[in-house]
Amino acid sequence: MFSYGARIYFDKFILVPYEVAMPMDSRISKITKIYNNSNLSPLDFWFQISEKVGIPCIHLDALL
Repeated sequence: MFSYGARIYFDKFILVPYEVAMPMDSRISKITKIYNNSNLSPLDFWFQISEKVGIPCIHLDALL
């Protein structure tokens, strides 16, 4: 939420670092169990997806 407030306050786009993880709520956990066929931890799985699509991990949940 800080990044959204900072965008409004500073009136410019602020890229969130890719290292910031998304919160693992029940919805994300269910999706992870369905699609994570590897031995990766849930956060590593989403960081891998983040890297492939070029979207910071914290913003991926908005697409789900």
